[in-house]
Amino acid sequence: TWTHNKTIQKAIESLRISREQKEYLRTLKKAN
Repeated sequence: TWTHNKTIQKAIESLRISREQKEYLRTLKKAN
């Protein structure tokens, strides 16, 4: 289960990063 938890953790991190990138791109659009 440890490897499985690691995989889930990486998936959660990648999802969090992509969400932050979307928010960042959204602020750039507002700036323009």
